[in-house]
Amino acid sequence: MDDAKQETKDADALYELSNNIALPADVSSRDEFKKKIFDYAKIRGSKTITLIDLSKHLYDDENTITKYCYDNNIDIDGEFKLSKKNRDRFYKISVKAGDIELTADRASFSGNNGITISKDGKSIIIKSEALAAQLRERLDS
Repeated sequence: MDDAKQETKDADALYELSNNIALPADVSSRDEFKKKIFDYAKIRGSKTITLIDLSKHLYDDENTITKYCYDNNIDIDGEFKLSKKNRDRFYKISVKAGDIELTADRASFSGNNGITISKDGKSIIIKSEALAAQLRERLDS
């Protein structure tokens, strides 16, 4: 498998793990947990991430993540690189259709900031008075 495919496979496995593994004692939400993974990977830059070091950073125990992967048959390398694109998905959501692009921190979609999001068939509806006012202003100018 080439390096890019392997990196994506490892990033997918880490993301799956981040959605299911027990949260560390000092973390209260999945979004906060994913942000900690994002911050750890960002500090490392282009350096290799090791599951042992990540586990020690998150859980203060170097075996928690490796044991979880073994117990749950998660196929992930013990050391891998995480590109900016793969790293960013732990903290950001970025989508693009045509010339319109929407990027925001995952926490922005939690509904705790005056923004509500609903799914309606094939549509996603984002309701925000502030966002609508800014968009109307720019479209009218």
